[in-house]
Amino acid sequence: MKEIQKAALDEACVLAQNRAFYAALRDRDADLMEQVWSQCAQVSCIHPGWQPLRGREMVMASWETILHQSNLPAIYPQDASVQLCGDTALVVCEESFREGRLVATNIFIREADDWRLLHHQAGPLNSESDLDDDLFDDGDADSVTVLDDHDLAAQSGDHAPLHGENLDTTEAHRSGDDLLALYVSRRGPRRFIN
Repeated sequence: MKEIQKAALDEACVLAQNRAFYAALRDRDADLMEQVWSQCAQVSCIHPGWQPLRGREMVMASWETILHQSNLPAIYPQDASVQLCGDTALVVCEESFREGRLVATNIFIREADDWRLLHHQAGPLNSESDLDDDLFDDGDADSVTVLDDHDLAAQSGDHAPLHGENLDTTEAHRSGDDLLALYVSRRGPRRFIN
């Protein structure tokens, strides 16, 4: 019984830290954002459309810049689920905001008797209506191919610009619009076909 109670307490603590992460983002609270992330482990972050950021200095610099954007949308976590594995916890949730939704994976580790964020990754979320049966072939599951909206446009003869491509992630070359694009999905849904 104690193991079940411990797991329930850990799950509640992880979900509280996950909510604190989004509160820091919504409130543009750099101090809370600093507290949520691990102080000891090698953290990483993949903002939508960006190359991976590795190391606390790079990750925190990215959040510091994002938090200073006046037009950053208010983001709320929804449908969060937790999977515990010892001193590691995986949270999968949706990020909801006025302009749309993203799906996120947040990995937490136990650090100094608390849970701290180790990794955050967010990306576009297809609506259920975008996932028709004709997107998947009944053939070999190992031969699934990803077509993005550029590939689909090429098939239809149109050209759809892809936002966020070839984005220079150095601090000196980021614009406010590029940073806002981190949390405003402008790409169409990806289609998976065999």
